[in-house]
Amino acid sequence: MSGHQHLSIPSWLNSLGLHDYAEIFSDNHIDFDILPTLTKDDLRDLGVRSIGHRRVILDAARHVRPAEILDDTVQSKPLHWRVVTLLVFDLVGSTELAERYDPEVARDIILAVRALVTRTVEASKGHVLRFEGDGIHASFGYPHAQGLDAERAVRAALQILREIKALKPISGYRPRLRAGAATGPAIVHDAIAETGNLQIDLGGDITRVAVSAERAAPPNGLVIAASTWKMLGKLFDCRALDHSEAQGNVAPFWHVEGESRAKSRFSALRQAPGDPGLIGRESEILRLGEWLAAAEAGKGSVVL
Repeated sequence: MSGHQHLSIPSWLNSLGLHDYAEIFSDNHIDFDILPTLTKDDLRDLGVRSIGHRRVILDAARHVRPAEILDDTVQSKPLHWRVVTLLVFDLVGSTELAERYDPEVARDIILAVRALVTRTVEASKGHVLRFEGDGIHASFGYPHAQGLDAERAVRAALQILREIKALKPISGYRPRLRAGAATGPAIVHDAIAETGNLQIDLGGDITRVAVSAERAAPPNGLVIAASTWKMLGKLFDCRALDHSEAQGNVAPFWHVEGESRAKSRFSALRQAPGDPGLIGRESEILRLGEWLAAAEAGKGSVVL
């Protein structure tokens, strides 16, 4: 055993959703020195029959951090406040999935959904926080804050739902997701944990609100809290849920029906939801239009 003694193979397998293999790895004395050298034939001999599982293990094994990077089991950073948008996904009909399919097939389906969600979240500069059974939590705004985080989260969620709808059945099963989002301040605690990967915990009310929004969403639908809705301007077409649709929640929720047909991004972001716009200013709007036309024709002016 080398300096990898601080790491745990069971915890590493659990992070991949493959904890069932922990006993096999332990019985065969697989540690973090041996792990990167494993081949697909080795895994087959160990009893990892699923091609998908073998690929997941081999790919993850190539990215195990060297022991010298980890001075202890967890390297923590200080707590701090950040404004983030939290996305929560949940697999619809997971009970049916568990009852109809063998555990190995059900795990393959869940891993396929996790991979799809992770790929799109990361491409959108978000961060997958954790997997909870058949649920997935992802944050936008930390550790990558690029502005317009709520918008990026909603666009990522809609893209994920489109991809899920287009996904071919897996072993005859067609996955469906519910998605929820909430935006607000959260106490952020991040750490490099046993796997060598960045792990982030969000404290505060944001998780409760995002989970409530997800539970109010229809299959392959996205529901957002007021905190997210207010950040989006008119970029998306949103419908307010009534009390029954909101699963009894007092807080207002909106179902995101798709991107809006706003004439420009500028106007969409600068008209807050529910804002009726300018009223009784027809003459001023007409004059602004004339000045704009003149500017486009090369006759600029300053309007105060």
